[in-house]
Amino acid sequence: MKNTRYSWEADDDEEKYVVIREDGEKYVIREDGTLVISGTTEQDGGMYECVASSDMGSAKSRKARAVITAASQLILAERPESQNVTVGTNVTFSCRALGNPRPDTHWFRDGRSILFNDRISLENDGTLLRILAVKETDAGKYECYLRSTDHTVHLFANLNVVDLTAPRLLFRPQDIEVELNAIVEVPCRAEGIPKPVIQWKKDGSALEGNRVKITRGGSLLIFNVTPQDSGR
Repeated sequence: MKNTRYSWEADDDEEKYVVIREDGEKYVIREDGTLVISGTTEQDGGMYECVASSDMGSAKSRKARAVITAASQLILAERPESQNVTVGTNVTFSCRALGNPRPDTHWFRDGRSILFNDRISLENDGTLLRILAVKETDAGKYECYLRSTDHTVHLFANLNVVDLTAPRLLFRPQDIEVELNAIVEVPCRAEGIPKPVIQWKKDGSALEGNRVKITRGGSLLIFNVTPQDSGR
């Protein structure tokens, strides 16, 4: 109502009469009369009553009890970390939080529940996820979901699994004869995981100069061939 002024009164648990003083920080009274209390503590509990007044008089609302309870805290003690591993490695993800009561811990992979077996198991009341001899199919985004009475937390970690294989030549360089000033390509192909890096040397020394180039596939290109390019 226009020109209406609002104030608040309270009786604490010891039945002491208190007038709420708006300070703009802990106590704020909005234009519609709503009382906002910031940083509440158990001492803020009690009976609250709104008083509306104007030039025509004043009126009080019925008393309402505010019960302030201390919310439990959820403190992260360990969180899962992303890992890059090779096939056959043993992996553990740890996810633990401190709280009272202690939160429940649930694990997911790529948004789905994990099927546990002799190779994939939970330890330490579910706070430790252990995977023995990882396979490529174990790769994915792992989620640790912590849930307590007052809090829920989602923690994520990626598991990347690589099946390493030794480099293997698919095409070996062959002896060749070329004409002077020609452009020659000496093929070389290799495979492996991770992808092999191919380097070229001439008579045991690294190749240098703007007349030589190694292609993306690994072959050697020599431009404007000269007698000095002969060698092994």
